[in-house]
Amino acid sequence: MNSEDLNKILLPQDLSVRKTMELMNLSAKITHGRGFAMIMGDSGECLGVVTDGDIRHKLTEGASMGDPIANLMNRSFIFAKSGESEHSMLRKFEEDIFHLPVLDEGGKPLRLFHISDFDANLRRSTRIIRSRAPARISFSGGGTDMSYYFKNRAGYVLSTAINKYCYCSVERTNDSEIFLVDRSFEKESRHELSKPIDRDDPLSLVKACVKVMNPDFGFRMETRSEVDPGTGLGGSSALSATVIGALDHFRNRDHLDRYHLVDLA
Repeated sequence: MNSEDLNKILLPQDLSVRKTMELMNLSAKITHGRGFAMIMGDSGECLGVVTDGDIRHKLTEGASMGDPIANLMNRSFIFAKSGESEHSMLRKFEEDIFHLPVLDEGGKPLRLFHISDFDANLRRSTRIIRSRAPARISFSGGGTDMSYYFKNRAGYVLSTAINKYCYCSVERTNDSEIFLVDRSFEKESRHELSKPIDRDDPLSLVKACVKVMNPDFGFRMETRSEVDPGTGLGGSSALSATVIGALDHFRNRDHLDRYHLVDLA
């Protein structure tokens, strides 16, 4: 957002709610259709932010259209400091926000980012995400993959992670091809993004993880395991977790938390 547009969403703290909403309607085209304003103090510092959702919520609680907007603004807002990296700022959007103000050391606004700004930047630049997940040893107890059994019966197992890992590396590309390389099996597989993935080969587990994550971009993926298949060390689980975890990093919003990631794996 350029400085001219930025000035359109910098509003004084004594402005009425009614006038704020009128100005928000005019500036909505530069805030991607969502009402958003930064509320300024007398010295030019940002005291808080307000969205059209904030205003609706406060009005239902008894606020009036003639109240100063400072009474309705969010003082504990999320912002970035001048000089922060793009990746650091991108992570802040995980807090379910759509606009991210950038402030200088004195709290004065410098820029305003929207989540789509990062979408565009990330598609233009090369990104490589590397992940790993550990194998494990089970000492006693046990379980089963049969859901009809474990839904109705308890099971217990004593296990620990070990320093043997499955690895995954994902490099985003500018085409629509999915290129999978497994260093353990010395297998390769290529697929067009728009076509269904055939899963009948040694890469079937990796392909299933890719399918469930449903990426909308081309990429090259390399996987490698330090444990052999069939050893009972949880290599399949570790491989699933590392592939899903790596692809999850390319989702700009709605990231999986650890429990959802493991459940999906």
